[in-house]
Amino acid sequence: GGIVPVPSAGTTLNFTSNVAAYYARNNLANITANPFLLNRLNLSNNTAGSFIQYNSLRFTASDGVDPVIDQSGSQQFQIFSNLILDNTTSVTGNGGGVLLIGTNGNTREGLILGSGGLIFSNSHTTGLFAPNTYSGGTTLTAGSVAAGNATALGSGLVTLNGGNLRCSTGTGSIALANLFSLQADSSLKLAVQQQR
Repeated sequence: GGIVPVPSAGTTLNFTSNVAAYYARNNLANITANPFLLNRLNLSNNTAGSFIQYNSLRFTASDGVDPVIDQSGSQQFQIFSNLILDNTTSVTGNGGGVLLIGTNGNTREGLILGSGGLIFSNSHTTGLFAPNTYSGGTTLTAGSVAAGNATALGSGLVTLNGGNLRCSTGTGSIALANLFSLQADSSLKLAVQQQR
């Protein structure tokens, strides 16, 4: 079981081993507040196939603390809900589980929107697949980000300061329109297309 907390700027939503099934079954659809307002999303579950869908999740600062998505679980976790970033949101965690946001097949699920940005300082791989429109930029300091869409990284500056970025649809390379800032200890895998 588990009780869904009241949505507010200071809310932490936890998906731990003992409540992951509850949230996966209920999918936040019974919450009347849409989008669901929160400051922190903890994904420490070890249950395969866990996911969030339906209601949008709106990440906002609380008492000067910027929002966090923490993937410390050992299993893959998928977010189908749209994410609205009011503030720069950190993606953290030391779990071995992959975090997937959006899907390759449905361009209306897992969109990342808003004026905030994303900072990746985690040890796992995060896959971004939707045509995202967030404008606050993307910073990668650790871990791996797999961009599976030409606008997966939103519209802002992409700063690589560690970690690695892979850009591919699975069937071919993609062209990102973002401006890039490359710092030390970063890697960017590029596919060069030959003109005919």
